Amino acid sequence: MKRLFSIVLVISLLNFPIKTEAQIQGHTIVARSDKAGITLYAEEREGLYRDFYLKFNGGMIVEQDWKNVTNPAFAPQIQTDDLNGDGQQELVILLTKGTETGVFVQEVHVFQYERRQIGDSAVKVPFETEVMDPIKWIRKNVTSTVHRNQAEIKINGTSYTVDLRALAPKHLFKKVIFGNRITYEIRNHHLIARLGGEVSSAGGQMGELVITYTYKHDHFQPQTATFCLKKDELINAAMNG
Repeated sequence: MKRLFSIVLVISLLNFPIKTEAQIQGHTIVARSDKAGITLYAEEREGLYRDFYLKFNGGMIVEQDWKNVTNPAFAPQIQTDDLNGDGQQELVILLTKGTETGVFVQEVHVFQYERRQIGDSAVKVPFETEVMDPIKWIRKNVTSTVHRNQAEIKINGTSYTVDLRALAPKHLFKKVIFGNRITYEIRNHHLIARLGGEVSSAGGQMGELVITYTYKHDHFQPQTATFCLKKDELINAAMNG
């Protein structure tokens, strides 16, 4: 599914205004990749980078809904990889939206490319491809219960049991909470989301749900999901069909 966005092509035939670096007032470069030919600009406002411009060879894309913390340690990341197996590199933008105590949340944006013939020029234009929200997927495919000494998680028929006695948590939730820690990475040409699981208001992660995405029906959707301990050791899972 191609998401509609505001795009400015540096082609006079389209009668779009040509935006140069000097014309992006109040914006600074927050990330750049010579390999991808991409530069990200943003405006610092209210403690966050907002109102992004994605500059590529031929124009700019305006992304007004993007946000990223201003801490240089968590600057936006620009990556490229073939994530759908078509032999072409996708453009991946990783944003860090929150880094408060007990919270670390990233957001991913994946772009594919298409060539547009404008006059005598063939312009390689990026367009964003939907990545299914892992939280929405969890709501439909993951169930859990938390007891005094253990937590049980079921993912599409596969059950995981976690011994909580070593954690000695207090103020237990009724179910495992995902969403306070969300990170993304690329491994073996696959997009992977990692979501920390919490069982107590005292915080701390007992493990994480690892979701591997695949490209299907014009968007990226979860293909497999497992629950892992903090050190990536798979919890003993009882297969229930």
